[in-house]
Amino acid sequence: MLDLTQIEADKVKEEYPDLYYWAKLFVANAWEEIQMLSEKSEGIHEAALTLRELSADEKIRMQCEAREMYEHDMASAIHKGRTEGKLKGKLEDALNMLKDGMSHDLICKYTGLSEDDINNLK
Repeated sequence: MLDLTQIEADKVKEEYPDLYYWAKLFVANAWEEIQMLSEKSEGIHEAALTLRELSADEKIRMQCEAREMYEHDMASAIHKGRTEGKLKGKLEDALNMLKDGMSHDLICKYTGLSEDDINNLK
């Protein structure tokens, strides 16, 4: 494991020059830095070309953003549906317990519903 905040340490530069240049690629802030690093290694050069191609392609970026938004929206919808389904199930259970004559305290205990929730079922 490499701590990217420590890549400027002389030990890393001297003992692991290839690793040092790859780490610098990950913390680069400008294309100029990446260009300079690409001169150090053919692998970094190829990675830099791929990075430039992917970031320059607006269509791919927009597709990635749309996919990310879709996944977020789906996760939110699933969570909301599960939450609503659990509540509906608890309310149905509470209603059946009321019909069976169970006390409000026991219904609250078993369903996790509040006294107000149970009172609203009547």
